[in-house]
Amino acid sequence: MTPFKSDNGAVSKKQRRFNWIHSSARVVVEHAFGRLKGRFRLLLGTHRTSWQLGAHAIMAAMVLHNFLGLQNDDFLADWAEGVEELESSGEGTEGPTGSAVTGQLEAAMVLKDGLTDFFMQQGRPVRRNRNR
Repeated sequence: MTPFKSDNGAVSKKQRRFNWIHSSARVVVEHAFGRLKGRFRLLLGTHRTSWQLGAHAIMAAMVLHNFLGLQNDDFLADWAEGVEELESSGEGTEGPTGSAVTGQLEAAMVLKDGLTDFFMQQGRPVRRNRNR
C-alpha cells in the first residue's frame, strides 16, 4: 500500500494522517524484514519454486527467528551487512501484470480509503520515541 500523493502537493488532513501512520508502521515492518533477511539469507533472492514452498520457507524463517529470540539468541548487526546491496541489484523483481492485478489494485484502494477513515475516527496518534 502506498501513501497518498497529489500532483500539486495538496493532500487532505485525513490523507496526511493516513500517510503518517502508514509511514510509522512501514518502518517497523521494514526493520523486521531486514532482520529476517540478515539472519536467513535464503530470503534475499528469488527462487524458482512454487509459491506454496516459498510461503512455507518464509513461515519457517519467521518461526525460527521468534524461537531464537525467546532463547535470547541475539541478532547480530553484522548479519544485516550487505542485505541492501543484494536487494538493490533488482534481479528477479519483475511483478505480475494483467486484469487480475488491476482488480487487486482496485480492492487495495477501497481498503486504503477504509483505513484512512478509521484512522481519522481514532483521534490524534501518540508519538513514540524513535530512539529506543
